[in-house]
Amino acid sequence: DDGRPLHVHGVMLDITARREVEEELRRSEERYRSLVEVSPDAILVHVGGQIRFVNDAAVRLFGAGDGSELIGRRVLDLVEPGYRGHVRERVEREYAGASSEVMEQTALRLDGSPIRVEVAAAPMLFEGERAAQVVIRDVSDRERALGELTRSLEELRAVDEQRRRLLADLVTAQEEERRRVAGEIHDDSVQTMVAVSMRLEMFGARHPELLEEDRFGALAESVQDAIARLRRLMLDLRPPLLDTEGLVAALRNVTQRGERVEGEPECHLEAELTQEPPHEVRILLFRIAQEALANIRKHARASRVDILVKEQDQGVLMRITDDGLGFDASGGAGSPAGHLGLTSMRERAEVAGGRVTVASTPGRGTTVEAWVPDPDVGNGG
Repeated sequence: DDGRPLHVHGVMLDITARREVEEELRRSEERYRSLVEVSPDAILVHVGGQIRFVNDAAVRLFGAGDGSELIGRRVLDLVEPGYRGHVRERVEREYAGASSEVMEQTALRLDGSPIRVEVAAAPMLFEGERAAQVVIRDVSDRERALGELTRSLEELRAVDEQRRRLLADLVTAQEEERRRVAGEIHDDSVQTMVAVSMRLEMFGARHPELLEEDRFGALAESVQDAIARLRRLMLDLRPPLLDTEGLVAALRNVTQRGERVEGEPECHLEAELTQEPPHEVRILLFRIAQEALANIRKHARASRVDILVKEQDQGVLMRITDDGLGFDASGGAGSPAGHLGLTSMRERAEVAGGRVTVASTPGRGTTVEAWVPDPDVGNGG
C-alpha cells in the first residue's frame, strides 16, 4: 500500500508511449526513404554539414559507386569553390529552420568534373536530429539545349542577314542593269527617233505639199508615239519618283497610265503607310506591282484595278485586285499560260523572306497579294 504498483504502472505507460513514438518515427523514416529512392532528382540529407543519407539518383549523379563514398563527406566538397560561400550561408539558414529558394550552380562529381544543377533545401528531422534535405536537379541537358537553341538562333540571324545582303545585292544589280538600259535608250533610241522627227519636220517645211498627205502625217505621229513609248519605258525601267518621293508616289504615277492610254483599266490606289519602307522593300514591291499591272493589261480585260498598300505584321502588304476575266488558279503553284510574271513575282518576294499569293476565278477577276517583311521594323528601326 505504499503506492509502488501505481508507480510501476506509470513507468510502463511512459515507456510504451516512447516506444510508439520511436516506432512511428522509424516507420516515417522508412516511408521517407522509400519515397526519395524513386525520385528522379538527387536527394542528400546532411546533419551538421556532413552527408548522412543519399538516394540512388544522387549516387548516379555524383558517380559515387554504391553511395558509401558520399556518406560522411561535407556538402561543401560537392560544390565548385566559387559557390561554397553561398552554400555555407544557406546551410546556416536551413539549420535555423528556413527553407531556401532554388539556386542554379555548378556541382562537382567525385571525379572532379563539373555539372550544372539546380539546388533547393529545407530543414527536417533525421533519425531524431536536426538536419537539412537537399534536392539537386541535373540541368546540364537543359543547358545544352539552351546552348543549341542559342546557336540555332545565331545561325538563323546569320542566314537572315545573308538573305538581306543577297536581296540588297540582287536589287542593286537589277536596278543598275535597268539604269544602264534606260541610259542606252535615252542616249541611242530616243535621240535617234528625235532626230528622225526633226528631219520629218524639216522635210515637211521644204515640201509643204507633203503636209497634206495622210501617210506623211501618220508617219510623223508614229514617230512621236514611238518617242513617247520609249520615254515611258525609260520611266518604267527606272522611275525617279521611287527614289525622290517614295513607293506611293511611284505607284500613283504608274496607275495614272490608265487615264492616259485608251482601253486600259481605271486604277485606284489606297495607301496606309506611316513611314516609307526601306529602299530594297520599296523597289521589290514596285516591281511586283509592275508585273501585276502588266499581266492585267495584257490578259485580264479589266475595267477597274484597286491597289492597297499598308503596314501589316512587321512588313508591308500590297493587294492588287482587278475585275477582269480571271483564270483557274487551282492548278498548282505555277503560273497559268501567258502569266509568266506570276512566277517572277513569287521569286522576288521569297528572296526577301516574303510571299505572293494569287486568288482568281474565271469570270470574277484576280487578286494578287504580296507581303514583304520590313527589316527596319524587325530590328527596332
